[in-house]
Amino acid sequence: MLRYSLLYNAVFWGMAGGVLVSALGLGLWDPLNRAAELVGHTAAPCMLVTLGLTLRERLAVVLRHAGGHALLRQTALQICKLVVQPLVCWGILAALGVEGLWLAVSVIMAASGSALVVPVLADVHHAGPEEATLTALVSNGLSLFSLSFFIWVMRLLGHI
Repeated sequence: MLRYSLLYNAVFWGMAGGVLVSALGLGLWDPLNRAAELVGHTAAPCMLVTLGLTLRERLAVVLRHAGGHALLRQTALQICKLVVQPLVCWGILAALGVEGLWLAVSVIMAASGSALVVPVLADVHHAGPEEATLTALVSNGLSLFSLSFFIWVMRLLGHI
């Protein structure tokens, strides 16, 4: 299983190649560097368009299979991701003596929505891509409120 996970994982090989190029100080040929930069700037918008195109289909599948349980699961997931996780992060870092900007950035990052790569990885590994897509969409939408709240609290306490 480990061999399959590493040999056929494009994310792993991409990261390994990037680390190797960086560690060796090679850099990229200028035209290739510019092309990679352009692709990098379009990756997030393309992912959002793809997510939007597949959301309706995946939402129908989730609701068909889960019925009323989908709302209950999403509620629990979002509370854990957007409320409990930042509070646990805050508690652990405060216990370790972390203060100021480091504490604020960590808590705010913990209060962010799920990364959009989660549905992609769920799709690649056939691990509930419909539910992962729904979770990413809902958590990114709701993170507007969790991020605003935790930024406000961090400013109020003088960490930012």
